[in-house]
Order: sequence, then structure tokens, then C-alpha cells
Amino acid sequence: MHVTRFGVGCAVAIAAVLLLGGCMSSAEITRMNAENDKARCSEYGFKPGTEAFAKCRFDLDRRREDERNALLDAPIGPPVFMSAPDRCWNTPWGLRCETW
Repeated sequence: MHVTRFGVGCAVAIAAVLLLGGCMSSAEITRMNAENDKARCSEYGFKPGTEAFAKCRFDLDRRREDERNALLDAPIGPPVFMSAPDRCWNTPWGLRCETW
């Protein structure tokens, strides 16, 4: 498998955000993302102040948001199927149900 410098940079940036996310404010994370996006778009050859540079930064920000939303929407675990209780009754300790 061929790993590019971009791929390694993405992995490092994501790891940094995940590891430091609990220690950094959202403003600091936003600033760090903006600095990384500027550097990445410059490395791609886009010139600051151009429409192409702005689109590059927008696309990176959109990709990051899509990845975050995918993580938030992902199921936490496999679905759990429970059978409905056959019989329930009140006890001094709360509701008790039996399934067959």
C-alpha cells in the first residue's frame, strides 16, 4: 500500500484532534483546522486570496464536517433484539417481568 505525505498528514491531524480534543476549546480546534487547511491548500499550489484557494479551504472544511457527521450518525453497536415480556407485575422493588 502506498502512503502519501497527504495521507500521513491527515492521520496525524486527526490523531491530534482526537487526543487533544478534550484539552482544547472549540475555538482552538477551529483555529488549528484553519491553519492546517491554509497550509494544505498552499501545498497543493493554490495561492491565498484566489477563488481556487477559497474553494480548496471550503472543500477541506466540508470534508471534515461530513466525516464528523458520519461518526455521529454511525451506530454504536449491533442492534439488540429483545422479546416482549409475557407477564409483568408490581413488586415492592419495582416492576418485574418474565419472558418465555
